[in-house]
This record gives sequence, C-alpha cells and structure tokens, in this order.
Amino acid sequence: MSYKEKRALISLVAVWIVGIGFGVGLWRHPPPTPVAAVPGVLGAFILLAGIMLVSYLALAIGVGFKEARRPSDERDRLVQLASQRNAGWIGIIGLWAIPWFTINPSPRAMIILASLGMFILSQIVLYGSELYYYRRGL
Repeated sequence: MSYKEKRALISLVAVWIVGIGFGVGLWRHPPPTPVAAVPGVLGAFILLAGIMLVSYLALAIGVGFKEARRPSDERDRLVQLASQRNAGWIGIIGLWAIPWFTINPSPRAMIILASLGMFILSQIVLYGSELYYYRRGL
C-alpha cells in the first residue's frame, strides 16, 4: 500500500469510529435542547482532528517524510476529483434533507443531527472512494 492509500484508510477508520460512535451516543441519549449538544459536537470534532493529526504524523514518520511530501501526480488528482464528486452527491442529498425535515413536523435538534450525520457520511464516502480508487483504479 502506498502512503496515499494508508492515509485514506486511517482517515476512513477515524471518521467511522468517531462519527458513528458520536451518532450512536446521540441516538441513545438525545440532548434536551439542540444547544446542549454543542459541547459534544465540538468535543467529537476536536477528538477526530487529534486522532487524524497523530495518525498522519505517525504514518509520515513510518514511511519517511520524503514519501509523504511527494507531489501529487495526475492519478492522485484524478482520484481526489472522483472521490470529492462522490462525497458531493451525498452532501447535496444532505442539503435537500434539511427542507424535508423543516416541512415535516420534527424537532429542531433532528435537523442539526441529520445535517451532521450527512456530513459524516459524506466524509466516509470521500475516504472510502479514495481507498477504492487507489486499490481498483478508475
């Protein structure tokens, strides 16, 4: 596996663990108001950023900084473009879900949690499709 594949795999696992864990926690114990969920959301994103930073540094040390700083070639840019396109579709579906939740009688916290869930899902699709395209090709 190349550095880019390992980085995509680490990102996918980190987003999956933190995002799904936080979502399940909110599902099992919903906050009384949307404002009460803000510290948990910020804590989850800080935890995710910390996990990804430490794992990227460990990976760069493990494979060598020379490999990590290698400039992107055409294949890398094409993989990133296709992966961002796939994640963008999920993001657009998430944006269209917001008016649907607004029209239907649902609590305001559900709109926030659904938006957060679609963002996490789009990140999972981004890193998953990067890993897929690096392994299988375009």
